[in-house]
Amino acid sequence: MLNSLKTWLGVAAAGLVLSACGGGSDGPTPHGAIALNVSTPSAYIATNFISQAQANTGAVTRCGGDGCVVIHEFAGSGSCAALATGGGSSLVWGVSSGSTQTEAEAGALQSCTAKGGVRCSIPDAIPGKCQ
Repeated sequence: MLNSLKTWLGVAAAGLVLSACGGGSDGPTPHGAIALNVSTPSAYIATNFISQAQANTGAVTRCGGDGCVVIHEFAGSGSCAALATGGGSSLVWGVSSGSTQTEAEAGALQSCTAKGGVRCSIPDAIPGKCQ
């Protein structure tokens, strides 16, 4: 009886410590999206929204609204995304996610080039973003 009481008290104490430290719950997963308008061209990378729908709406709104469409979604704490654009017969773009801004930008450049983009680059006004 005494051993089971000690075990129960130990488990209860561990639970209190976990609760005081956040209990292992990291909160809601952050969501992000990239929206692009190929006509203007304008784009926006939205990060840290509590739902994918809100991230998509935020990206389209900040991109410029009419003509902007979501071209990439990503989620998770520490996730990054990037957009690269290049020339060709028309605007060519590539997107990618990664665990760092550098990784996401490298993937976006590779994606743009693979689609036939010429002189693909990360737009100065729209660097990769992390959440």
